[in-house]
Amino acid sequence: MSKIDPQTTKTGKNTLAISVAFLSGWAGAMLMLYWAMGVPWFHLGDFSFRTAMAYHGIIIPAWLMLVLAYFRLMAHSDFWDKLCGIGAAVAAILTGIGAVFLHKSGFNLGTGIQITGMAFAEIVVLVILIISFKTYFTTSHDNIEPIAWWTVSIGLLAMLLALPFGHLAGAAKDLGEHFPLVLKHAEILGVPTKDVVDGYIGSHSHQILAAFLAAAFVLPLIETSPAKSSSAFFLEKIGLFLVIAATVAQTTLYQYC
Repeated sequence: MSKIDPQTTKTGKNTLAISVAFLSGWAGAMLMLYWAMGVPWFHLGDFSFRTAMAYHGIIIPAWLMLVLAYFRLMAHSDFWDKLCGIGAAVAAILTGIGAVFLHKSGFNLGTGIQITGMAFAEIVVLVILIISFKTYFTTSHDNIEPIAWWTVSIGLLAMLLALPFGHLAGAAKDLGEHFPLVLKHAEILGVPTKDVVDGYIGSHSHQILAAFLAAAFVLPLIETSPAKSSSAFFLEKIGLFLVIAATVAQTTLYQYC
């Protein structure tokens, strides 16, 4: 395998670092803005539609920060680092602004803006995962711990697998529960359409949350540490295998449910 010197992509890495810093500030600003607009973050019980959409305006920047941090660990060309960093910032801005205009379900300006932002985010994540996998299998990377890398990668893939549920639920909410694909699914299952949509929402949110936490907790372990003792390394491996097993199990469960 060829070897890439991380120092040769310093400019691109700086772009990713700047993008992560921007996403952090943007998510914090949106959190306060939505609260000032009356979004009840501390309300007990299920989210209202407006709160759920505002939540997307916060969680998508957090998701993009996680993916950019994962991307930054391996050397890539400056072009892709810059493009993905800028794309992530655009996605966060559109998703956050869209939520400002979303007060109730139905297709409107806010829906269009937020869907565009989500599409940008998904494209950025997909590009990053494709490039990362290609780089992992075609270059040498002595600074990467393989099991930790796979654990985070599986978590990020699990998040991608949960996205179709969210899109189907969103289509049902915006276009009505008579949306053909949802109706056909409800007919196949022999249950009310509302139950199918509730299932989409539950599986979407729970699968993403569990996969996000798995990837976020393991991300700091990807880079190798020479100071780690053999016993600590052994325990770490056991923990990582458990996280992988749990992520695969929960993904299988929620995909089925």
